[in-house]
Amino acid sequence: MPPGEATTEGGAERGSEERVSTLARMPDHEDLVETLRQVEERLRDLAYDRLRAAAEGDEDARAEERSIEQARRAVTRALKALGAEPDPWS
Repeated sequence: MPPGEATTEGGAERGSEERVSTLARMPDHEDLVETLRQVEERLRDLAYDRLRAAAEGDEDARAEERSIEQARRAVTRALKALGAEPDPWS
């Protein structure tokens, strides 16, 4: 840990929380956050479509849904890293 970096009782860096909240308030990140939210929504919709296809017998659709969900989770992590609140529906 760099000198002067404070930690919480569990060892997590408090400075990182402050940096995340600062990022969320920066206006130049708002467009990026909105774009990531739209991507997350599109990936969620696509995943549901693949699940429907799997339920109808498409054998490849389940594997495709898993890959899409992995990508959606990565986008969700990116949103959290930028200090955005997660979508309550995801």
